[in-house]
Amino acid sequence: MMSNNGRMGPLQNEQSQREYRASLISANIILAMIRNPHSENVSSPMTGIWIVRSFVTRVTCSTPDYHVTVNEDMHIDSCTCSDYMHRHAPCKHMYLLRNFTSMQI
Repeated sequence: MMSNNGRMGPLQNEQSQREYRASLISANIILAMIRNPHSENVSSPMTGIWIVRSFVTRVTCSTPDYHVTVNEDMHIDSCTCSDYMHRHAPCKHMYLLRNFTSMQI
């Protein structure tokens, strides 16, 4: 019988790293990275498509924005980034929105 002795598997480790990267973003930078469905940077939970800017150190006019969808149950549902589209698992943009709004993924 094998045991992992409390260690994370590779997929859990990758997921944990995404969540950690989102937690490193400071509150004042989050305000510049997220817009709600009404194009405001207000953290009130609401359904619709939220716009979340890419995690980059230097923002330019070509810095991509991603659309993060919140469903009718107020759950963060999906993201248009390639990471989410490939894995269909929460990405750092979804974790960032969760941290900003306290909505569930």
